[in-house]
Amino acid sequence: WPRLVSRLEPDEQRRVVSRLLREVAGRGCVISDPLRADRLLVLCAPLLQGDSSPAAPANGAETANGASDRSDADGLDAELAGEMAPVAAMMHALAHEDTDAEARVLNAAYKHAAAAAPGRLPHVLVPLLFRFLQLARRVRLAEEDGATLEVSCGKLLAFVGQIVQAVTAAAPNLALRLYVQCAQVADSCGDDDGAYEYLTQAFTLFEEEVAEQSAKLAALSLLSAALPHMTSFSAEQYETLARSATQYGATLLKKPDQARAVAKASFAFWPLAGLSPHRNAQRALECLQVISP
Repeated sequence: WPRLVSRLEPDEQRRVVSRLLREVAGRGCVISDPLRADRLLVLCAPLLQGDSSPAAPANGAETANGASDRSDADGLDAELAGEMAPVAAMMHALAHEDTDAEARVLNAAYKHAAAAAPGRLPHVLVPLLFRFLQLARRVRLAEEDGATLEVSCGKLLAFVGQIVQAVTAAAPNLALRLYVQCAQVADSCGDDDGAYEYLTQAFTLFEEEVAEQSAKLAALSLLSAALPHMTSFSAEQYETLARSATQYGATLLKKPDQARAVAKASFAFWPLAGLSPHRNAQRALECLQVISP
């Protein structure tokens, strides 16, 4: 198939590969062998790399590096996302009953996904990231049952950070949300240091990469909503993260945005979901006093 596909024009290559991937997904195929995953990803090269011809793209067409000139603030284009959807769906067909074997299959896919064109990178790495996070939960349960595994939960949680770093350059706003997702999984697996590191990275991205005020408010809202539901942090770690959410909220340019951000951050000091060791009535009151007229 790869040799036959290579003789077609670039547009035809992508159409043929998309059709083949849709057949794989439509038939419910499970790819459990690293060699088969590798062969399938080799076939996906036209979608992963895009059109490398030097000709200038038409309005709204894809550039040589796989990006589109019709993109959002993160450089992600809806039309390109639709084109990459078969590859994303195929990532969810990579599975194995044995966690170590599944890790090898996913690693084989990662080697190809990481080599995708910059504009296409988020569309293939994000679904692969979620497959690794699902695997980390499975491994954690197996470890709790006393299983001896080659690939530990800690290794997987450390590796997903590398995937988010690869996404950061192309889509920093998306990367921030992925760091929060990784932190939630790390917290559920009892890795407080990993969860703390990922939320710290999210705040760093907020400070250095997020420019638009609406995006800043959305990011702080997400961080403030996620923090109270994490249970593995020490009192010092939790206090540091909650204080960061409050302080960054107070730096927003518009007063209404400041009020919304700080009000949402106050819930970190008084979670509604049952009793919490991190409840602090005084700090919650201070947040509300900051935004009071």
